[in-house]
Amino acid sequence: SKMICKKKDIKLDKTNIRLSAYDNNIIPIAGKCKVETEINKKKLTVEFIVVKTEDKPILGLDACMKFDIVRRVDNINQNDLTVKNALISKYHQVFEGLGKFPGKPYKLQLKDDAKAVTHAPRRVAKHLQDRLKNKLNQLESVGVITKIDGPSEWLHPLVIVEKPNGSLRLCLDPKDLNSQIINDKYLIPTTEEVLCDLNGKRFFSCFDLKDGFYQVGIDEASSKLCVFGTPFGKYAFLRLPFGVKVAAEVFQKKNTDVFGHIKGVKIYIDDIYVAADTLEEHDAIVLEVLETARKNNITFNVSKFQFRLNKLKVLGHYVSFEGVEIDPGRINAIKNMPLPRNKTELLKFMGTIKYVSKYIPNLSELNHPLRELTKEHVEWSWLQKHTDCVNRLKQLITSAPVLAHYNDKKPLKIQTDASNNGLGCVLMQDNRPIAFASRSLTDTEKRYAIIEKEMLGICHALEHFHYFTYGKKNISIQTDHKPLINILKRNISKVPMRLQRMILRVLRYNFDISYLPGKDMLIADMLSRAPLSYKPVNNESDEYIIHSLVKSVLSKEKHELFSEKTRNDPILNKVIQFTEIGWPNNVADSNLKVYYQLRHAIFYCQGLLFLGDRIIVPKESRQTILKCLHEGHLGIVKTKQKAKRHVFWPGMSTDIDNYINACNICLELRPNNPKQPMLIVEPPPRPWALLACDILEFNSKFYLVTFDYFSKWLEFHRIPNKSSTEIVKIFNLIFATHGYPDEIICDNNPFGSAQLSIFAQEHNFKITTSSPNYSRGHGMAEAGVKIAERILKKAEKANVDPNILVLQYRNTEIPELGFSPAQLLFSRPLKDKITITDTHLHPKVLDYEKIKEKMIENKKKQKSYYDRNTKELPGLKINDRILFKLGNDWKQGMIEKQAETPRSWWIKDSADRRYRRNREHVIILKRGLGNSSNTSVDMAGDSNSNIQDHNEQVQVVPPNEDRADTNVKPGLRDRRTIVKPLKYRD
Repeated sequence: SKMICKKKDIKLDKTNIRLSAYDNNIIPIAGKCKVETEINKKKLTVEFIVVKTEDKPILGLDACMKFDIVRRVDNINQNDLTVKNALISKYHQVFEGLGKFPGKPYKLQLKDDAKAVTHAPRRVAKHLQDRLKNKLNQLESVGVITKIDGPSEWLHPLVIVEKPNGSLRLCLDPKDLNSQIINDKYLIPTTEEVLCDLNGKRFFSCFDLKDGFYQVGIDEASSKLCVFGTPFGKYAFLRLPFGVKVAAEVFQKKNTDVFGHIKGVKIYIDDIYVAADTLEEHDAIVLEVLETARKNNITFNVSKFQFRLNKLKVLGHYVSFEGVEIDPGRINAIKNMPLPRNKTELLKFMGTIKYVSKYIPNLSELNHPLRELTKEHVEWSWLQKHTDCVNRLKQLITSAPVLAHYNDKKPLKIQTDASNNGLGCVLMQDNRPIAFASRSLTDTEKRYAIIEKEMLGICHALEHFHYFTYGKKNISIQTDHKPLINILKRNISKVPMRLQRMILRVLRYNFDISYLPGKDMLIADMLSRAPLSYKPVNNESDEYIIHSLVKSVLSKEKHELFSEKTRNDPILNKVIQFTEIGWPNNVADSNLKVYYQLRHAIFYCQGLLFLGDRIIVPKESRQTILKCLHEGHLGIVKTKQKAKRHVFWPGMSTDIDNYINACNICLELRPNNPKQPMLIVEPPPRPWALLACDILEFNSKFYLVTFDYFSKWLEFHRIPNKSSTEIVKIFNLIFATHGYPDEIICDNNPFGSAQLSIFAQEHNFKITTSSPNYSRGHGMAEAGVKIAERILKKAEKANVDPNILVLQYRNTEIPELGFSPAQLLFSRPLKDKITITDTHLHPKVLDYEKIKEKMIENKKKQKSYYDRNTKELPGLKINDRILFKLGNDWKQGMIEKQAETPRSWWIKDSADRRYRRNREHVIILKRGLGNSSNTSVDMAGDSNSNIQDHNEQVQVVPPNEDRADTNVKPGLRDRRTIVKPLKYRD
């Protein structure tokens, strides 16, 4: 460092050299100098690059080689190489082709309640079909698969992956099958068992079985379980497929049956280890393994054949005559973590130290300087004492007592994390770390979505610790990215393409995944932010491209146009930038907040932004997408469901609502509005003050029905016709007995006639008519008509005078009020055949105020039930453009003014004709996102379909309202068809 040069009075020269650390941080340079250096009594002049920071001097590779600290070994024992080549030549059939274990084919056992699962074959891109056919023929020729005809109970989806060299690999998704297979228990040796058998030996070799599981045959029944569909028909596996959960145990058993009898051999799934004390013994064992393989038609991978080694890497350990040592690569990740640059990074580091505190003596004393620096009132100032403290702690945490030995009998836990620049993971058992690992991301991987980086971290962890994780059952992976847990539960065909590739990579591992908050993800998080440098290799799985097509894709022209509009959209352009370089901790732009909340699932691919497998639509293209979505004339709910499967943009649901609600043609064909909440009307001040009247038609005869709102007193009289003259005659008869009311509520025809209006004025009462075609506006009259109709029907069946039934109705107590209509109207009961005592007929003064309170309470109960399936409709304003009900159709009009009756409005049509309509028969025309005159919508499948019919609501309508709908043929009351339950049918 510059400080050392100053103390030693060493002169510095200028230099153009620039240094950067592995994390791309620039190291400030002070100059260069030449210093005479002595190591191990050897003196040399060495050129040093002097830095401005206070660090310990280090030697480069050239200097280390000059001082004979590092030696380059350029040759190996030629005799060993000659013997190895001779063995490969002599046993060439063992290193060529695909072998097959002898004996009875393996049978996959299913659970008793197993249910067959079939998936429709997926379409395959045209340019892959020829190569797919060739691959199928190749696998068929070597006996791995066979073509089948006819129906199949099991059919798995086929996934085609293309390797960098252009060849194809065929995979099937075995999730459904794995859930139905009975585990075939077979003891796989633990790591400690393998190491124990190999420990203390001097000579080692290793064989790796070629295409492992494909050397295990399966029986006909099992083959029928492993069927997959292609464009060229269905094929079934004849060998054990990749990904079946029992494969590791089955392969261990098969391998042990063939080679387990050989002394000096240790088998771990598809690896055969040879260890011996002497060279002669070692070579004899190797020959016996090769001879056994030839006799049993088993083949090895020649590129992975290791021969006559003095130190062999086995399950993450190095085994030699001296003993077993842990792979030094395990602890390099922690050793190379950079110094903390701020309090946040220091707190992370302190958390890591605390996590393994019981393995560090005197921790509280050692980390005191660091703890002082984390206090809130202390400003950040990193000094040499802090550096020394960190180095000491790192030395202790990466020493042997910290890294526990792997125990295959215990569950395995892996913590994984991903940052913008790297991946980190830690292998743990009993909350003690076994191994750490980290690597940096490539330039391509840095552009992945956050959820893809997190999944890549899991792939890296499982593959990096493959010796520990492959074939193990109880693996628990902890991640701080909660959305990833749901992604892994979904069908593989329903996740984005890149995640499909990663999920395929980990299908061979048995693991459960759980969520761990980031504040607790200390070790893996630190490793991901301080990754070791990583040089990408030509890994086939990293370059896989999924070609099985699950749905249609954009044409080339539309893809380019859509991509251009996405880049030109100012908001989406920022989203692309953040997706590629990383999102900030927060965003101030309100237009970006929605995307920020969904950032974990957003990724950028081939010029398009995706949210999962949905395309994010730029603003300029949303109008076009809305037209496409509405092209099928679906309702709002179904249109939204369709949209949510394919596209996304903020406010999409609202835009769909506005677009469909602005479609005039659709609105004209739509069903009625939902019923409105019931209006609670103040009860009349006294009996016979407010009456309801209507005309009943029964057996081709007309009856004038009069019903008292207060007492529920019923009068109905037969009339020859529905003329005003006949109604006036009956009114005179009724009013001669009971007197004149204050108000009569009725419908428009015939009660809206001039003759009845004059009659009402002469006798000092009002006639109020309800809105046209709105029978619930005079619901009390409807109730009276139903009672009168039931009385007439029962009298006809019983062949009695209807007046006898009318008397009984008038004399029967109303349950909610505790009095009969006669008592409420006359303050006494009427004498009938049942009356016994005279005192029962004496008049009694009633408390009408209490009775009215009961009426209001009863109405509230009715309202609570009635309002369950009602909806308060939006308010109207004068000059609003609307649609109103005219007969069975919806016609356009404009709001002129509010009518006197509740919820009623006066409307003008295009010809200036005036109509009166209840709010329920009016729809507001909204201004949508564009012209929708060519579209229509079917609302039958939406929320209105759930509206049920309840008791009619009561509305009190003011009098003297003008007639409307003069061009509409007047009709009787609503002639709905009412189907009664069987028990009520007479």
